[in-house]
Amino acid sequence: MPLLSVIMPAYNAAAYIEKAIDSVLSQSFKDFELIVVNDGSADNTLDIINSYKDERLKVYTKPNSGPADTRNWGIERSSGEFIMFIDSDDSFSEGAFETIARHCGEGSFDMLIFGFVQHNVETGSSFKYFLPDMEAAVKQDLKDKFGDLYVSNLLNSVWNKVFRAETLKENSIKFCDYLYGEDRLFVFDFLRHCDRIKVISDCLYNYIMMNKNSLVSRYYDKKFEACCAINKAIYALQEVTGSFSEETLNNIRYMFLKSVISCITNIYHPSCKKTASEKRGELKEIINHSDVVNALTEYKSSDIVMDMLVIILKSKSIPLISMASKGIIFTSKNLSAPFVKLKNYKILKSRAE
Repeated sequence: MPLLSVIMPAYNAAAYIEKAIDSVLSQSFKDFELIVVNDGSADNTLDIINSYKDERLKVYTKPNSGPADTRNWGIERSSGEFIMFIDSDDSFSEGAFETIARHCGEGSFDMLIFGFVQHNVETGSSFKYFLPDMEAAVKQDLKDKFGDLYVSNLLNSVWNKVFRAETLKENSIKFCDYLYGEDRLFVFDFLRHCDRIKVISDCLYNYIMMNKNSLVSRYYDKKFEACCAINKAIYALQEVTGSFSEETLNNIRYMFLKSVISCITNIYHPSCKKTASEKRGELKEIINHSDVVNALTEYKSSDIVMDMLVIILKSKSIPLISMASKGIIFTSKNLSAPFVKLKNYKILKSRAE
């Protein structure tokens, strides 16, 4: 049994998958398996994968069904003590597995969380997401520490984590079939079954953004549904952790409203083909949803950027909200570096304190 199982879904990834595979197979720590699941690619992705001759590389091909099902497929075929994930357009940092293996051998935890670097290829800019080292007993400590982890964007993805395979498989934790937020739902489900988590400040993963448009996602008709499911899953965690502190609750509201704003800007993305009337109707549904109304009512000042956006949302003015959304899209496309700083204003503020 290898210590680590690394799962990589791959779909039409011929342009960049070599770098991702190389970043794993070149690690100085060798006790791992790399499971690459070709999700029905129509290009020469499979040829590239098969060009590698390494016994640690295990290749599977299946009909296209999306990243969630593909990751679940990989989990079922993994044999490692711990499970990790990598996307086919990203990479691990040199020496990452040595660091991970050392921590795996030092203590008992169900989930290890590490930092990552977001790289924007087009602009050449980058941003680091991390928190200082810490450990937390889920039932005793997480109610106070969850908010900091969430606001720091360390809970949003699965590829900056190591999951104990026994905990994952015994509790039948699976990715749900969303194209947005499925990582968070997986992580929050896993947390319900954890005893301890460990956080290390090392940035071990490189998240690659191929273009400016990655900053504001293409239109997805179930995005708000996924946001509400994520919000519900977070509050359900209190059944395990106990009641969240007020500071944690406000951080949760902050992150939910941040997601709501993302859903609203999503409506005005060029990829959304709805009519103006349909867009107004969807916007009204979002701002009048009970979860949104409650979050806006209970929200307490966090930072100047969100405070301004909350005022706009509370106005319920369709023209004002739509204008703000289009402004966000314009800024993300044409001023991506300032946009990233504004988007992470709360993080940057906490680091400066």
